[in-house]
Amino acid sequence: MRKRVLSSLAALTLGSSASAATLTITPDQVVYHVGDTITLTVSGDAEGASAYSIYGRMLFDADRADYVASHQERLTSRGSPWLIFQLTGGNGFGEAFSQGTEIQESPDGPLSASVTLLATAPGILHYSWLTDGDPDFRLRSSGSPRRRTAVC
Repeated sequence: MRKRVLSSLAALTLGSSASAATLTITPDQVVYHVGDTITLTVSGDAEGASAYSIYGRMLFDADRADYVASHQERLTSRGSPWLIFQLTGGNGFGEAFSQGTEIQESPDGPLSASVTLLATAPGILHYSWLTDGDPDFRLRSSGSPRRRTAVC
């Protein structure tokens, strides 16, 4: 069974900020087999929005994959690094973003992270976002809330 992977685009709403950010989630291959590593790369643009913190948790079907690891690139504002907090994951979730700064700032560059999973069963793997953080920089999905990729 071969299914095409859907590249995922989600818009982010930034609380009271006037601008909106964009977020893209891209799987590293078209089809996975049981035992394969699935890397979901997350990239985004804050589009001028500012915040004290950012947090994003990816949810996925725990009956199709296991959490392996997460990685996030450190944000900076005016060249000063943000604080990076520990990312965790477990049964059906993997954190992608957890960073903060002492003053409300707009990041200098793009948001970049990845969540790595292990395919454990055939079928369609669904994933979506659960987000929180600074009220001025909450990641909110719009459009179809669940994305998918095929595991054979």
